[in-house]
Amino acid sequence: MVQRLDTLLAAIGAAAAALMMLHVVAEIFCRNVLGITLPATLEIVSLYYMPALIFLPLASVERLAGHIDVSFVQEAFPAPVRRVTEVAALTACGLVYGAMGWVGLQEALAKFRIREFLMGEVAVPLWPGRFLVPIGCFAIALVIAVKLATLFRSRKNDAR
Repeated sequence: MVQRLDTLLAAIGAAAAALMMLHVVAEIFCRNVLGITLPATLEIVSLYYMPALIFLPLASVERLAGHIDVSFVQEAFPAPVRRVTEVAALTACGLVYGAMGWVGLQEALAKFRIREFLMGEVAVPLWPGRFLVPIGCFAIALVIAVKLATLFRSRKNDAR
């Protein structure tokens, strides 16, 4: 189930990247060829596409071990120390992402309650994009929790 969730979020992040490219190309075309601008392009790119592109794929990248890893340092340690450092690092990351998710959720809910929007050529609702950060942070925290559970389970099986 976690794999399906993080794959779905990564696909949404990829779709956001594609939509952002199309939107920006359309904006450039309209501005340079037609002499008009597409309203709210900057706001939509920065408040919807970018957070989706950055935060939604985090869980998938973590599950696939795609984040930067300083394994050459850890490889110098004996196996029990490596296990402790891995558990400590995963726990710290999980707590940080969980906290970021919690704070992001509180912020998103506060903006939802007041129906935050940006007035420009057109009114752009800002509050929906605020939920992308906590969704991505909670998803990666969930992947990390599953990794920790797997580590502890394998440790229990190794002890038998």
